[in-house]
Amino acid sequence: MRRANRAEWLAKISEAGVRRRAELYYQQLDALRPLRQQVRQELLAEAKKHGAWKLLRRGIPFIGPIRAALLIAFDPDTPPFPYQATALDYSGFGIQTYSSAEHRCVQGELRRSKKPVSIRGLNRNHNHDLKNLFKSAATRSRCQARSVSGVL
Repeated sequence: MRRANRAEWLAKISEAGVRRRAELYYQQLDALRPLRQQVRQELLAEAKKHGAWKLLRRGIPFIGPIRAALLIAFDPDTPPFPYQATALDYSGFGIQTYSSAEHRCVQGELRRSKKPVSIRGLNRNHNHDLKNLFKSAATRSRCQARSVSGVL
């Protein structure tokens, strides 16, 4: 919120205690903004030292400088994944399937069921921050595609 509008918004608050809390929140916001900019600059400066930063920026659509830096910052000790499914599970986009009965008894004989495996959504055992990062990039791409096509 712009500082010019603060007095107007504070004047709309009738209770003194609530108004005082709002003033304190504005003071906290004012103190955090310069710190946020400083941390952002340091994060980008550190990320640009890695060769992967340029690859991520150029290779993945809607991965901006901050998202690329955050991807580099995620657990550097994580080994490369041997299979794509393992990487998808780690990032939270692995499909969770369940089957309660792969075999059934037909005329006293055990036979494999022809019923397809049920898809139950995305896995829950994942890195939540990494999934949030990819979801925010996907959301951004979708919003930009809508605004370009004139849907918004």
